[in-house]
Amino acid sequence: PHLAAPVELPGSDFRIRADGGAIEPVTGATHTFGLAMTESGDRFTVTTTVPGIFIAPLPWRYLARNPDAATPPLEAPTGDRRAYSISKPHPWRQKRADDPAYFKYYNSRYGAAESEAAGWFTAACGPMVYQDRALPGLRGQYFVCEPAGNLIHRALIAADGSVLTIQRAPGEEKSEFAASTDAWSHPMNLTHGPDGSIWITDYYREIIEDYSAIPRHLQQQYGVYAGHDRGRIYRLTHRDAPPPPAADMSTLDSRALARECASPLFWRRQTAQRLLVERRALIPAFSPDGGEGARRAVEGQVHESSALQEAKKILRELLAPKNAEPTAVIVAMRTLDQLGALTPSDVQPFIRHADAAVRIHALQLADHWFAKDEGRALLDATLTAAAAEPNPRVQIQFALSLGEARDPRAFAMLARFARERLGIRWVDAAVLSSLHGRGLEMLGTLLRDPGGSAPFLPPLAQSIAARRDESELARTLSLVATATPDTQAAVLDALAKGRKNAPRKPLADKSAQAGLATLAASPVAGVRTAARALEDTFVATVADDESLVSSGRLPPVEQISDETFRKFVAALAGPRDLKHGHEIFLQACATCHRIGSEGKEVGPDLVGQLGMAEESLLKDILMPNERIRPGYETTLAQMTDGTAATGILRDDGATSLTLVQSGGVEQVLLRKDVIGVRRLATSLMPAYAEGLKPSDLADLLAWLRSNLKAAVPTPNGEKAK
Repeated sequence: PHLAAPVELPGSDFRIRADGGAIEPVTGATHTFGLAMTESGDRFTVTTTVPGIFIAPLPWRYLARNPDAATPPLEAPTGDRRAYSISKPHPWRQKRADDPAYFKYYNSRYGAAESEAAGWFTAACGPMVYQDRALPGLRGQYFVCEPAGNLIHRALIAADGSVLTIQRAPGEEKSEFAASTDAWSHPMNLTHGPDGSIWITDYYREIIEDYSAIPRHLQQQYGVYAGHDRGRIYRLTHRDAPPPPAADMSTLDSRALARECASPLFWRRQTAQRLLVERRALIPAFSPDGGEGARRAVEGQVHESSALQEAKKILRELLAPKNAEPTAVIVAMRTLDQLGALTPSDVQPFIRHADAAVRIHALQLADHWFAKDEGRALLDATLTAAAAEPNPRVQIQFALSLGEARDPRAFAMLARFARERLGIRWVDAAVLSSLHGRGLEMLGTLLRDPGGSAPFLPPLAQSIAARRDESELARTLSLVATATPDTQAAVLDALAKGRKNAPRKPLADKSAQAGLATLAASPVAGVRTAARALEDTFVATVADDESLVSSGRLPPVEQISDETFRKFVAALAGPRDLKHGHEIFLQACATCHRIGSEGKEVGPDLVGQLGMAEESLLKDILMPNERIRPGYETTLAQMTDGTAATGILRDDGATSLTLVQSGGVEQVLLRKDVIGVRRLATSLMPAYAEGLKPSDLADLLAWLRSNLKAAVPTPNGEKAK
């Protein structure tokens, strides 16, 4: 309600300030319900079949600094996908697994997780990282629900370089932390309770699955709505837990709330922080208007303002002890920041704290001072700490934070990261995000003293080319003129890629012309080829996507007459040729649809729709724009050079978006080159009324449906897998 202006959000996750004053995108995307955060602020999400996905520790605000660099892949799936239920699978799951036709289809497309009746994650959701002490031995461990298996899974978090992974807890290699024999019990969400317990939301009902997963003839046999009026919340606590303090903290004054920021109970720390920040926001809302009630309100707020000042003093006291709990230090620093009271001297000691999570938070809070006079000592301390930092995850944060400085020493440290630490995943993206407008300078630095920076040069050169500055291009070509042939070829190839979406116009800079001509005449074939590819980016060419018209709009939707449709329907009654139908699939469908091991997974699941009447399937093929599956609409990106790009939106990052096109070809577009993005009520799938005969589509449908026929039994009587 307090937004100054509308906010356009991409396809990533986002966060909302509690008072409604801000909405901001964040890195990564949630797939199924829920997310989990570690003490350092790193995040896990889940999919139905993957119990944990670690999101790259590259906050959006850092990535967005350099619009010339594409956003890297941001997800690292992890965890054991097996699930060990103690309940019997629901009868519909067992019957689906026992049906050879459905088993063959689900096994070929999704693998064992969806073809077998039980034993795998199929509905992972509601993850959490336990950050309390009330349950001994569980702090820092990862939990996730598997409602279809009636269980809660536990895993230990471990660092693999900069990536967090999860692995089963000792003693639970083939069992689960909590499981029920009641098939109606479906744990869906986990959260910290006020007393340090884990609260479990049980979505208690017979069936929770999306009905599309249940064969239609089975949907009629079971209570798909049974239990819609039920549900339970469990509280997992320790038998020896002391009585918890009162959960209502709203009556505590600000001084007491400040002390609660060091509580061993996670919920109380978080609630104290929230209430302190909310009270600070309320104070300016009161002003005297002459009335007695208003006067008392103002006096009360003046008193509360004084209490807040004392609260800030208490928060600083929480930072003072050398043995202060890391959780207390983090909450105290973050709360002081939200209260507008954090200073460089508050943060500086924690840049080198023993706890990695504290160092990460301290750097994130410190870096906005790096370019200011009052942050000079803080930057000095940061540079010293960066050189000695042993933790890969913290090294990434140093590379991100140093991008806020304009000190030559910070630039030199970034170059050192590029030379020495590229083996750490995402360090390259962190350094690149810190180099907006300084890529050419970094290229020169690394060419003079490369160290281990060779893998970093192509993405760096690509970001330089994306700036569309011919004078920078000329200097880049001059720099690589004396490099090794391998380096020349790699940089030239990257420059061509960086100019892929640039306006097609002749190269005007004389120095750039000369440098490019020299490289195009190189005696090394790889250098010549790369140089000529770069030359081609300056020549006007036909648009890559010939289906686009100059206005950036797609051709009008094809319509077919009733008479034409009847001809195709009539062909369904004739003889079918499965071999010919397979040929039609490979010719017309495989560029976007996958069946078994053939084709590309661009469009939606084709075989999964084959339970429909053939006339309905025929209509979908002949008129693909009539009914488009959500998430598969055509996305149109209008470019600054007047062209347009289309495809299915796959990734929506801080600096780039990725469209996938026919054949699985991906096109990465920098946001700086995009004027606008919109989803169209059209499908990438062409209408086949003109290109295929009625008998062609009849054969195609017959072959597609043959993929649901019974699987051939193996000699020992088991289904083929």
